[in-house]
Amino acid sequence: MTELGCDYRGMDFGAGYIDSCCIDGYLWDLDSGDSDSLSIGGDIPCPKCNHDAWIEYIRDDIETQGYVDFEAGKKVEDCPFFEGCSGLRYPEDWEVYRGFWLKGFADAKKEGEDV
Repeated sequence: MTELGCDYRGMDFGAGYIDSCCIDGYLWDLDSGDSDSLSIGGDIPCPKCNHDAWIEYIRDDIETQGYVDFEAGKKVEDCPFFEGCSGLRYPEDWEVYRGFWLKGFADAKKEGEDV
């Protein structure tokens, strides 16, 4: 098994500045606790060194986005994830994100048909 933990720092706890760091493959809130111990975190996988777990962590959010987008009247062609789309933290994952979004979209469509 590969040891987790890396030098990742990001904006993952809602601040407009670097507020997270990776410890043993999970993110911790740099604004919690003091310089010796952090008190909030440990449940969000690190997107850098624990990437597969992070992908699963964000899955529900992206599927929900697809569901909501269907309910808002959007079309499949409106999927925000496509090759070369900008703004993704890891652009090489666009197909994975697209699959999650399409699943949420399809679930909403099926639910509407079943009513």
